[in-house]
Amino acid sequence: IAVPIGYVMSNGEASKLTLACQLLDEVMPILEKRQVILLFDSWYAKRELLAHALRYPNLNVICNARHDTAMFELPGPTAGRRGRPPKYGKRLMLDEIADDLKNYLCRMDDYFVAHRLVKTRIFGDRTVHAYVTLSKSGSYRLFFSTVDPM
Repeated sequence: IAVPIGYVMSNGEASKLTLACQLLDEVMPILEKRQVILLFDSWYAKRELLAHALRYPNLNVICNARHDTAMFELPGPTAGRRGRPPKYGKRLMLDEIADDLKNYLCRMDDYFVAHRLVKTRIFGDRTVHAYVTLSKSGSYRLFFSTVDPM
């Protein structure tokens, strides 16, 4: 069930991300016994809000992201080398995930969808699901999700 809980018009003193964090702090205690999915657009897909939201164990996030958001493959094995293991693998570009659309087409309604597990700096040390959609018009959109698709 999608229920709009509240909204705030900014008076210019607090940023949009600070207001969103405050709204989460007010709402999440009410919803502590429910599984909550927070949906938002790329305007809010910033580290400050994501780190705050993921402190709640019953909260998952699905967000639209800017096409130039840094994404990385999962780090490979350390291969027995000394030192700290890598946090991130090779940097991925949106085009590389979109190329999967040509190889493996998963069609959902009027969109083709490619999926890959990635790491991003905006989610910190967390592995997230990256989805790239291709519409009939040929435009790509990037989404991140902490929800397990299974």
